[in-house]
Formats: sequence, structure tokens, C-alpha cells
Amino acid sequence: MSKLQFEPLQFLKAHSKDPGDLSTQIWDCFFTKSGSELVTCGGNSVCIIDTDSFEYDKLGIKKYYAKDPREMFLTITETYVDNTWIVVAAGARGEIHLIDGKRNIAFHVGELQKRARQKAAINNVLVHPDNPSIIVCSTNNGTVHIVDIGAPTYPNYVTELSPIHQFTIPSEIFATIYEPESQLFLCATNKGLVGFTKEYDVVMFNLPGKSLQGTACYDEENLVDSVQNVCNGFIAVKCALHGKIYIFNMNSITSGLRNVLAASDNSPLKLKPALTLNWSQTDNYFMSISYNPHSQLLFCGDDEGCIWIYSLPAELLQSGGGAGKMLDPVQILSWPEVIDRHALGSKKINLDVYDIVVNKVVMHPRGAYLISSTSNNYVCVWRNETMVE
Repeated sequence: MSKLQFEPLQFLKAHSKDPGDLSTQIWDCFFTKSGSELVTCGGNSVCIIDTDSFEYDKLGIKKYYAKDPREMFLTITETYVDNTWIVVAAGARGEIHLIDGKRNIAFHVGELQKRARQKAAINNVLVHPDNPSIIVCSTNNGTVHIVDIGAPTYPNYVTELSPIHQFTIPSEIFATIYEPESQLFLCATNKGLVGFTKEYDVVMFNLPGKSLQGTACYDEENLVDSVQNVCNGFIAVKCALHGKIYIFNMNSITSGLRNVLAASDNSPLKLKPALTLNWSQTDNYFMSISYNPHSQLLFCGDDEGCIWIYSLPAELLQSGGGAGKMLDPVQILSWPEVIDRHALGSKKINLDVYDIVVNKVVMHPRGAYLISSTSNNYVCVWRNETMVE
């Protein structure tokens, strides 16, 4: 494919009241389905940014701060209930924050673990595929909470968090997705890739280990720090310290999954990569994968401020033409020279001294912009000069 051209447009520091802050981590971000807003979270704040304002000096930003200054937001998602656009945010304090995204009204903050002595951080929130009022919350102690948020509407927003079910996976959960072909929820955990059904039956997976002297091996435990849907039953999985991103075909496990669920013996399902993507040899964790269906591009940041871009056309995956192959990125977008006058003026340590960890990369639904959020309090906006079609 022809070389992509991205130009740095805006480098925003909207998640701290200190303009010289280089330490607040921006953990998560997403574009709304229409692409008209970008939602980001980091520190104790959530920002909703009008994407039309990217092209202007003055940005249109709506900002929500948690009342508890100790809150550190780690995850955000969106749902639509009775025509109300609800932004759901959660993080280190184990609380769910519900925000009317259109009106920027935070109408409910609720705890999942009211009786717990020590609150587990909520690392991921996911809207249930069958009901927009139900959210799936995954915590750092391995507990999965299935919760109904009701149908809050303006102006009264009458609601409460109603627990439906909870269960525990014996691991720390970093991220959760729903994969529609296998009808499994898939969790990235410190003990590998773990799945569960809508009936809460847990499924374990056996993933490739780090190759030893060119020989493939399979480990019982791999720390998986990111999992992402690609298309048509294919998923991307990143195992920490492997320097690889694996593409698996979940359609290939249908019979094996059925047998494992019927036997109830917790035998792990072995996943063989359909494709392996060469990635950074970093020893840092938690740089999330994302995929853009419009452009058929997969993205992942690294700890040098770079964005690794891979072309994964559906034809390649569906034809099986990538089976067993190693794929290099089509482009590595380097961190540009950034002069932060606020940081320099406040005598903060220069930005270049620390690793610039790109926690999350997302692309505009129609490919117009590329966003990266970093460990240094930056939300970076790149304009797509090629406008991938």
C-alpha cells in the first residue's frame, strides 16, 4: 500500500490544571460512532472534545473532574439508553461514573464493592452486547461485575447500579472485549488470555510462548496486556515482552470450544497464530492495540512515542493467505519534536528525559485523524493527509 501521511496537528494537555504537568497518564480514549467527539480519560478527569475544533487554535472541550482528587481514571466507554448518550468512566477508586455526554452532567457515582475493605481498581468497562443498560466491569483482583445502570434520562436521571452477577477469574484483568463469532468475552490477564460465556462459564487459552532459538513453544502462562477485535472473528493479542502481536482466528476453535464447555474440565484451548506482527522489543507493559475497520489498519504505540501501523485487509485474513507469516508494520510514525513552553517555564524535567509511553491509539471512524494518548499528559492529534479510503 502507498505510504500514509500523518501530520501533527494538536498536542493537548487537558487532563491537569498544571500546564507544566508531564506525569499525568492518559490511559484511554475513543471516538464516538459519528466521529464528532473524542473522549479521553486520565488523572481524575474525563474530557469530551469536539473534533471539528481540531483545526482551530481554540478547542471545544467539555471536562468532568471526579470529586475525589485521588481518583485515577483508567477506562471509559459509551452507551445509548433511551436516546441519552452516557459516558461510563471508572478507575483506581473502584467507582462507576455516569456522565450525560451531550450536556456534560455527571449524574451518578456509585461503588461496586461497598462492603470491601480494600477497593479493587476497575481496569475495564464494557457495554454488554445484548443490552445497552448493562455494563461488564473487570477489576485488578480478577472479579467481573455484571451491572445494570437502568435507564437514566434528563433532567432527573433516576438510576442506581443494580448488580446482576459477579464471579472471579484467578488473575488480574487488564482489558475485556466481546468477540461475536465465538460469542465469548475475552480478557487480557496476567495469566494469559481468558474467556467467559454469557452464562459465565470460564474458558482458558494456551498461547505461543517466546520463541527459543527459533523454535516455537507454548507457555501455560503469558501476561497478555491487550486484546482487540479485528474483523470477521479474528482478534489481535499482545503478550508482554514477546515483541510480537498475534492474530488469531476464533472461527477455528468452534468445535474445540464446544467440547471444552461440555466437558467442564477447564482444559485450555490452544490458539495457533494466523499471522504474527513484528512489534517493539520494549520491556514496558500496557500499550493497547486498536483496529480501524474503515482503513483496515491496526495500531499500537510503544515507549518511544512511536505509533506502529499494520495493514490487515479482510481479504488477507479471510483467504488464509497470512497463515504462518510474519508481518512488519507498513509504517512507524515517530514522535515529532515537541517544544513544551509550559514544562520548560516551570523548570520541569525535559520531556526527552523519560520514556514517552503511548498508552492508546485510536483512529477517527472515517480515517480523518489519528489520536495517541501518552504517559506524559499528552493527547496527540495527527491529521491524515492521505485520507485512507
